[in-house]
Amino acid sequence: MHQIQSEFGNLFILDQSAIFKKIVQEIEDSFKNVDHNTDQQFSIGLTGGSTPKAFYKWVVDQNALKKQLLTHALWMTSDERYVPLESPESNFGNADHLMLTPLGVPEKNKCPWSVSDAPEHAAKIYNDRFPPNICFSLCFLGMGEDCHIASIFPQSPLISTHSSENFTSIIVPEKGTRLTITPTGLNHCDKIIMLVTGSSKSSALKKVLQGSFDPDEKPAQLHKNWSSKVTWLIDPAAAKDL
Repeated sequence: MHQIQSEFGNLFILDQSAIFKKIVQEIEDSFKNVDHNTDQQFSIGLTGGSTPKAFYKWVVDQNALKKQLLTHALWMTSDERYVPLESPESNFGNADHLMLTPLGVPEKNKCPWSVSDAPEHAAKIYNDRFPPNICFSLCFLGMGEDCHIASIFPQSPLISTHSSENFTSIIVPEKGTRLTITPTGLNHCDKIIMLVTGSSKSSALKKVLQGSFDPDEKPAQLHKNWSSKVTWLIDPAAAKDL
């Protein structure tokens, strides 16, 4: 394991198995930090991509998450395409059929975006689940080759326009309607885990961590604003240019 301190958070360079074990550790640590004698809800914002899918399968194979955690957490997603849960492009749908259902998570603990509603209403339902200034206990994010996070893409109006809401719907050019956590929502999260794997992400990662500061072009650099609660889990292929 190689650890690096950065102005964008705490970086760990790990192989896939170590990344998966670290994810489990982060989930368990976050769960322990919740005061279960209050109404505080332990919530996890999952993300999409090949690494989360591989993690879900690994968790089931290893039975790596404790039953108490599985049945007390509120399982959500940090962003979503506006597609049915049955679609292979649904982040929550993939998490559900690969991990949540096989591990016996109760239906009441599953909270997908309501894509059967209008996008604005789906975002409102997510927003209404949290008190003011509170968002996920633990938020997972990936990063695209264009440095986007969640559905906050380069030149997104979400970067420059302040919103008091944790979640919103947005039409992304050439990508359609998305439902996403906002920068405000990220700021309200207790902990954020960035998953960056594969050589195709190496150039973007270098730009974010070592390039000039320009979050309009490199949205992942928004993490500088709340770096103390951001942990990056990076594999050697993605880290090769650092």
